[in-house]
Amino acid sequence: MNPIIITGCPGGDWTALAACLHQAELRSSDQALETWYTQIQHTLDTAQLPLIPPLTTVPQLPTAFVQNAPEGVFLADPCNVWVLDFWAEHWPQARFLLLHTPVDMALARALPQGVKPQDFVSNWEQFSRYLMQFQQRHRRRALLLDADAAQQHPDALFEQVQGIGLTLSVSSPLTPVDPKQHLEISVERWLANHFLVDYPHLAEVQLEVEAYFPALGTVTPALGLDAVTLIARYQQQRQQQAQANKETQEENGLLLAQLHQVQEELEQYYLQDQKHQSEIKRLTTECNQQRDQISELEKQQKQQAQANKETQEENELLLAQLHQVQEELEQYYLQYQALQQQPVSPASEPQAASQTTQTVTSTPKRSWRQLTKPWQSKSARRIARYKQIIANSGLFDQQWYLQHYPDVAAAGWDPIEHYLRHGVVDGRNPSPYFNTRYYVDSNPDLAGSTMPPLIHYINHGQAEGRRPTP
Repeated sequence: MNPIIITGCPGGDWTALAACLHQAELRSSDQALETWYTQIQHTLDTAQLPLIPPLTTVPQLPTAFVQNAPEGVFLADPCNVWVLDFWAEHWPQARFLLLHTPVDMALARALPQGVKPQDFVSNWEQFSRYLMQFQQRHRRRALLLDADAAQQHPDALFEQVQGIGLTLSVSSPLTPVDPKQHLEISVERWLANHFLVDYPHLAEVQLEVEAYFPALGTVTPALGLDAVTLIARYQQQRQQQAQANKETQEENGLLLAQLHQVQEELEQYYLQDQKHQSEIKRLTTECNQQRDQISELEKQQKQQAQANKETQEENELLLAQLHQVQEELEQYYLQYQALQQQPVSPASEPQAASQTTQTVTSTPKRSWRQLTKPWQSKSARRIARYKQIIANSGLFDQQWYLQHYPDVAAAGWDPIEHYLRHGVVDGRNPSPYFNTRYYVDSNPDLAGSTMPPLIHYINHGQAEGRRPTP
């Protein structure tokens, strides 16, 4: 089956003919044609072309569609009617049905679409002349038909298309188009007829086109209406329009009321949201404050735990010293009891008394580490307090300490802190004017004291006149 291309005048009601062809089991291939039109738009700007441009001025068009086009019925766009020559050249198996509509009917259908009447009738004239020329060039492949006759007498149309190589058959009688369907455009047709009074030459063009029409049958014209009927219909339409406007106005009022209600609800939601946002902001602020307080309390708790740990260590050290002193006192007591129980001769009484006195008054000799053990406090707070006291006393020569003990400078220690943590235990001196070992050996009452020797000298020894150096 050859593909059939149908086109017609702008504003013509010729698309109904496709339904008759569908009864002949010819399917529509408009989708394939639409794809090809899209390709054309990518190739050239069809909006800038005249209605019927010379084919030689048009750039090369894609031919893949006409080479691989499916069979069926194609409804060509009247705005691109110039492509008929392209198809006729590159698509030899295609057949063309050119449907023509009288200018008054075409203009009547186009007026509701907002066309300019002057431009429309000019295009109609060009289109009509182009269809006549195309039919003359392709008599064996194209039929120029009256659109109304073709749709009112589809059986006669099926006989005429055999002349261009088409054989169509249907299994059921074809349904012609009822001419009464044109009555709804009677007002527009009355306006079109009055407008065309200024274009008398178009009647001659219509007669030229009709000379190309094959005989399909008598066309039943769409009867016009007299002025009284037109006025009555016009008034009826106005009443219907007024009723429709009233209903539309009522609907608009209802929609406006609903809109105001929705707006009020939205404002309430907005206020509630603002209130909730303020409450969330307040709660967030309180939460942050409480979080800061918790952090501060945790910090204080850690500091207190560290202080408790240091206090516990100091208490354990003091308890150990207390136990040591208690053991020494028990030893003194036992020695004293043993001496009291020994018989003493008169000659040896002074010697015994001297031994007793020496035993009671002398202390067991202890190592330097044992003597300085009570000073080995690691309390950060106590170290910081001692550093401040020593720094304010002027009795610690930091430069001398670093030069005299280069290992301290190499390790990067603070001189005073090193002295408090390690220097006292090692017997190091804070300056040439204070001898740590001498001060401890010269003052046995410092044994068991938790106060470093230099701190004792600053707080007590200096005022008591104790010597810091030999």
